[in-house]
Amino acid sequence: MFYDEISEYYDQMIPIEKRIANLKKNLSPILKEYDIKTALDVGSATGATCTALAELGVETVGIELSSKMIKIARDHASQAGLKIRFKRADMTENQPGFEKRFDAILVVANTISHLLDKKSLNKAIANFKKWLTPGGILVIQLLNYHRIFKDRKRIVKIYNNEEKIFIRFYDFGKDLINFNLLTVENEPGVCDYELSSVPLRGWKANEIIDVIKRKGLVSIKKRGNFKGAKFDPANSNDLILTSRKK
Repeated sequence: MFYDEISEYYDQMIPIEKRIANLKKNLSPILKEYDIKTALDVGSATGATCTALAELGVETVGIELSSKMIKIARDHASQAGLKIRFKRADMTENQPGFEKRFDAILVVANTISHLLDKKSLNKAIANFKKWLTPGGILVIQLLNYHRIFKDRKRIVKIYNNEEKIFIRFYDFGKDLINFNLLTVENEPGVCDYELSSVPLRGWKANEIIDVIKRKGLVSIKKRGNFKGAKFDPANSNDLILTSRKK
């Protein structure tokens, strides 16, 4: 599994402390506006979003498919003295005890793009609605695939932490993108390397909004970032979608 393979490098690319600080800054206004007390983080990875939410006083649960990522997330929470529940679970499957439980469900960091077809997307959005409390908010953050498919730039980003070089790049298909992480030992001469890949669906705004509407969620808003910038298909880096359960 891709995220099991890269789990030991995940926090080396972007230090978790930096991610937590940015998430707290981005999510704090939403938590205050909607008076969020309980939240579900879908695709919790090594626990940055869960940690940010917990440090902001929110009772938090994280679900994730990678067992290795969950172990790291639990270690982070324990070291920080935070009580966060992490569960190995699939967003497209029913989860006992989740119904009408969460004031907010966050599907951030491009997690929704791991759903590769409309059937899976429909199942996930239906679950999110079921798991929200009345008036609860759904927050989806993904990359702006309008721009990515238009520009078709293969190299996403290169990180160098002195010990390793991380090269992130795409292979383009029609609707799917193969996301690749090439990890290279940063040493003279011939270098050892590891290559891990995972398919992603390049969901467009209208495709997700259509499903959100059909599942009966309301107050749908589309933004280009967490600061509230207008979404520009040609230039925005991200797409932020928020909606509410009646």
